[in-house]
Amino acid sequence: MKPPVTASRCAKTLTLALGTTLLATMALAQEGPNLRTMQCAEAKALVQSKGSAILNSGPNIFNRYVKDSAFCAEDMYLTPAWVRTQNSRSCFVGYTCSDNRDD
Repeated sequence: MKPPVTASRCAKTLTLALGTTLLATMALAQEGPNLRTMQCAEAKALVQSKGSAILNSGPNIFNRYVKDSAFCAEDMYLTPAWVRTQNSRSCFVGYTCSDNRDD
């Protein structure tokens, strides 16, 4: 005979499922493209081919880079993005979208 389903048991199951999902999501985010292990040309090509890409530039540091203004909101401005890659201290990968013209 199965034990009865109670609100407490459902809450525990839901909490466990949500916790597992959160951990899996965090692990996937940390596995994204990592600028520190990419060559400059690879990083630049990734942004150009996708139009926009979220790249990891350090522990828990992620930024979105775009190839042109078509990938920014209408009221945003392009800011040139120079990043550090495995083989370059200053690699132009594209742009970031910013809400200030002076950023």
